[in-house]
Amino acid sequence: MRFLKALENRHRAVDVGVRELLRSGVSPRRSAVVSRYGGLEHFIYGESERALIGKTFQSPQWYFESSAHYPLTISSVETLRSGMLDTEYNDVGRDYEVSQGVNRRSRCPIYLATKTEVLAIEAALQGHVEKDFYVSDLFDIFRAVKERSKYDEAVWLSPLSNSEFPTPYAYLLHTITSDLEDLPCTAAQATTCSAPQPESEGAASQQVGAPGDVVSALAQAWSFCVWSIADSQHQVSPKFRDGIIEQYLIFILKLGWQPSEIHLGLGGGNVQGLDPWRDLFSKALKGRFEMSDPVRQAALEAAMKSLDQGKHYVFEGSTWLEGELFR
Repeated sequence: MRFLKALENRHRAVDVGVRELLRSGVSPRRSAVVSRYGGLEHFIYGESERALIGKTFQSPQWYFESSAHYPLTISSVETLRSGMLDTEYNDVGRDYEVSQGVNRRSRCPIYLATKTEVLAIEAALQGHVEKDFYVSDLFDIFRAVKERSKYDEAVWLSPLSNSEFPTPYAYLLHTITSDLEDLPCTAAQATTCSAPQPESEGAASQQVGAPGDVVSALAQAWSFCVWSIADSQHQVSPKFRDGIIEQYLIFILKLGWQPSEIHLGLGGGNVQGLDPWRDLFSKALKGRFEMSDPVRQAALEAAMKSLDQGKHYVFEGSTWLEGELFR
């Protein structure tokens, strides 16, 4: 931080430094991402690299003061809009999403930049730091990926493709929305405390704190991703589109009726305080679609009707959610 503040033009220096890191085949930032999310077998994340990242990209103060989010996002969008990745990233993505050996995403500037931002936001949530960390960047990258993605039935339905995310572009769309689901879970976990109960009333309840500004920004960014994918006839398959929308709807229902299902590490029926989170995410989605076009509205309604009523949290909460979204 002392060095950063001593720079005459810190934002230009950080911009140059981040762009160099994105171009480099080996860097502490890449090491942090690979260490957390995989992609290189037998990889060792050294202590010196870990310490440096802990003082920079995973330090909420440094990340905020440096505006490091900006070159991460801009460089990603510039690369996407150049079209240089289109041929490879709209083809079968097995080399990109494979979990063994050396996968293509471990060298992907879009993936590495996105995950660097996710790790920075996660550190802020765990540290209870409420500042503007430009969570909307994740939507900006999502939208830029969607613009370059092309739905080719021969590729998307190929037996060589992963049915969940057939192409690298599909993988990027999938991983961004998955991160936007995981980050609120991290925030809820960080705000949770135990409230002692008399022995006659059983185990202590878990009280989740109110969602803060960063969580509100996450709800906005994720709901914009859902709104964007709802009109994507030429970019992704109908099945993939529906899956992205359903993911958000199911998250809301789990917040309200099955909190242990969203990986909070909380005890089943003893969780209190998640209703404001449920309401926040449902209102964000309603706000996106309230004045939306018929194509997007139809996609949201179809996803709502396709939810598995055999799951108790869907059965118990779907009437409430339908009322919130469509009344």
